[in-house]
Order: sequence, then C-alpha cells, then structure tokens
Amino acid sequence: LDRVGRVLQFNKACEQASGRSFAEIHNARYDVLLAPAEAQAVHGVFAELRAGQTPKAHENHWLRPDGTQRLIAWRNTFVTDETGAVRYVIGTGVDVTEQRQAEARAREHLDEVARMHRLHTMGEIAGLIAHQLNQPLAAISAYAEANMAARRRGDSDPSIFDRNLGHIMEQAQRASRSIRELRAFLARGNGEREQANLAQVVQSACRLMDTEARASSVCISIEPTAAALPRSRWTCSRS
Repeated sequence: LDRVGRVLQFNKACEQASGRSFAEIHNARYDVLLAPAEAQAVHGVFAELRAGQTPKAHENHWLRPDGTQRLIAWRNTFVTDETGAVRYVIGTGVDVTEQRQAEARAREHLDEVARMHRLHTMGEIAGLIAHQLNQPLAAISAYAEANMAARRRGDSDPSIFDRNLGHIMEQAQRASRSIRELRAFLARGNGEREQANLAQVVQSACRLMDTEARASSVCISIEPTAAALPRSRWTCSRS
C-alpha cells in the first residue's frame, strides 16, 4: 500500500482470499476489501504504520464479492524513504478462516463435554443425596406411623410415644448430619478421621435399617458379648 492506502501489489494468495484479481484491485484503496464493521479498527492500524510506529499483528475479515468473509491474520511492516518517512505499508497475511473455525468447533466440543460432565456430576450428587436421606426419612415416617397407630389403639403409655419421638429426632439429626457431611466433603474433597464407638455405630445402623428389614420380613438382632465388640455376634434372619 502507498501512504494513502492504495493497493500497489497484490499476489495470488491475496487474489484467492479476496476473490478479486489484481487488475480489479490495483490502485483502489484497501477499504474495498474490508468488512464494514471492522473498517475503523483497520484504519487505526494503518494510521499507526504510516506514522512509523512499531509494526503490529492483527486480524480482520476480507469481504468477498459473493458476500462471504475470510479471516486474515496480519504481520505488518513499512518501508521508509531516504528522509525516514514511511513510503509504503506492507501487509503479510495468512488466511486462517478454517483454522479459527476448527478452534471454535473444538471449544464448542470442550464446552459440551464440560456441560455433560457437570450434568453427570449433578446426577451423582443427586443420587448420593437421595441415598443419604432415603433411609432416615423412611425411618421417621415409620416411627410417626407407629405413634399414630398407638394413638388409634388408645395406648396411654407415654414411654411408647417418647421412644418413637426419640427415634424420630435421632433420624432427623442423622439426615441433617448427612447433609452437613456431604457439603463438607464436596467443599474439602478429603475425609477426616475421628474416633467412634463401634457399638453405637452398629446399633444406629440397625435402627436405620429396621423399617426396610421389617418390610422384607427380616429380623435383625444384636448379641454383644462381654468381650470387645469385634468378637460380638450379629444375626440376620427371615421370619
């Protein structure tokens, strides 16, 4: 380009990218090649080069006669005369249309993979929450039904209601604790060790499974011995 932006040289690669022959473009201003939305930005780059400022790399589209656009990645420089003034601006461009389209498709693919991973993770978390809450909620319902049944029978022994209410509170606390532990696990990513009374763990597990066990006609009983818990016996029988 000369100092006013007229095209003085135009090679075969430019003809292929622009869809115009050199005869068509010779001595025309470079503006005729630009996508209108990008013209102002390209004018700014040309003005900086014409002023002798550091050459800059940039990308812009060329608008072809058929209305399609090609994306060109430019490395620009200039040639000065004997006085040091810029005489010509030289742009070396590479058509990167297909490359950028491939990169966009790759990003879309990665976005879709990430979206599917999030959905899969959400499904796993939902399943984990359901697993953690299903049993204590079922137990709460069973103990509440037991109280209602006792009330319909006219039972007046407060120990029955107190015992069932105690179990309801225990299972509600268990559900709440499960949610807290799940949130802590997701936030922290690592578990924490803590001491536990194995006898209480076994008893709590049996109470938790009691509803499902009875629904399957299974009777769970614990027979601890005087020795340590590992030597205790537990049985599970179908009645």
